Amino acid sequence: KLNINVDKTKILIFSKGRKYYNPTFKIGEHVLENTDEYKYLGLLFTKSGTFYKSKLQLAEQARKAMFALLKKIKNLSLPYDIQIEMFEKTIKPILLYGSEIWGFGNVDALERVQLQFYKYVFNLKKSTPCYMIYGETGITPLTLNIKSRVISYWTRLIKDSLENETLKLSTKIYLTIHKL
Repeated sequence: KLNINVDKTKILIFSKGRKYYNPTFKIGEHVLENTDEYKYLGLLFTKSGTFYKSKLQLAEQARKAMFALLKKIKNLSLPYDIQIEMFEKTIKPILLYGSEIWGFGNVDALERVQLQFYKYVFNLKKSTPCYMIYGETGITPLTLNIKSRVISYWTRLIKDSLENETLKLSTKIYLTIHKL
């Protein structure tokens, strides 16, 4: 008795560079569209199974939000500590959105947004080395935040599998992957 909106339902077959057989999927009499990418809960899934395009999209969203924030900061003449806190609370969550899922890999586009913010705020040259910004400000690279979030997420899945008789779907998937 589940009603499915066939206009919003797509088929995405994950395939790393190989050409795949293009089967037809139907719900009732409706043929579902096969697609190479699909946006679900704000994350872009692609047929390659990588999240490279999704990370680029997050970086662009964060960059737009960052410039809006910088405009407000400039108008209010906020002190450095408040500017950093504003970035941490408004822009960084955009950069880290879904990182528990897309986790490791190339995050250079995301790191550039964070570094761009700090270079602008502290009026630094574009050529200022990243390690100097990290060392002098005490901020950490996003890769550390991402790794922490991934480990925390998988720890919760394992804990859930040990404590609960009724398992969440994510925990069932983890247990299946672990067995394989």
